[in-house]
Amino acid sequence: MRLRFPPGDLTTGNDFNVEGDFSYEVDLWGRVRNEVASAKASQQASAADLASLTLSIQAELATDYFTLRSDDAQQLLVDQAVEDHRQSLQLTQNLYGAGAVPLGDVAQAQAQLENAMTQAADLHLLRAQTTHAIAVLIGENPSSFRIPANPLPLDLTPPGVNTDLPSALLERRPDVAEAERRLASANAQIGVARAAYFPQFSLDASAGLNSTRASNWLSAPSRFWSFGPQLTVPIFEGGRLLAQTDRARAQYSEQVAQYRNTVLTAYQNVEDSLVS
Repeated sequence: MRLRFPPGDLTTGNDFNVEGDFSYEVDLWGRVRNEVASAKASQQASAADLASLTLSIQAELATDYFTLRSDDAQQLLVDQAVEDHRQSLQLTQNLYGAGAVPLGDVAQAQAQLENAMTQAADLHLLRAQTTHAIAVLIGENPSSFRIPANPLPLDLTPPGVNTDLPSALLERRPDVAEAERRLASANAQIGVARAAYFPQFSLDASAGLNSTRASNWLSAPSRFWSFGPQLTVPIFEGGRLLAQTDRARAQYSEQVAQYRNTVLTAYQNVEDSLVS
């Protein structure tokens, strides 16, 4: 029996379909291995970047803390100087009242007192700003953050510096580790670009069920499957592969230069600190 549908009529139907695909690339030329190595090196470089940022914040926090304690020690000296100048002014005024010194000595003593009071106020402002900086670094509200005064001992001796340490310790610096991992990632990308010149082999398979009726959807006639190899050969690329390889080599050269600059900067920081 033949069914006829007038023109313009809408028809509806069902299509039940379940399909699964599988594909495996045979990595003969190392393209996938190099991509994995490049991605892993990039991840390690990002981790080193995070460690470098964390170390930088910790170093800034330590510097601000010791600056704060130094301000506390200076505050004691300045406060004592203010008290000494106040007593000196009182003594000078008494001597002037007795006619022992001229009026200019009183004016000079008054100026010295006001100068010391100005230094004390400036130091108080500097300590408050340092406290606010510490509050921001540790995630606290500067308006409610307080650190009690605790001056450093005047006889405090800094620890000695061993100048015979091996330069291999610089490998612990996160910025050096990051630069080295970026270099490794760029090197792996050269392998990816070179592997693109060669054919890609893969094994593809698919299987599933397809039927227009639910009653025989799971029956044998509704099953389908396919399996076979696939070959992709680069032929007409128009210089794209060559350009990609040149680009990968140029990026590698850039990372080499950045790595060298990072290492030299690390040596410079060490030498500057030793001289200081």
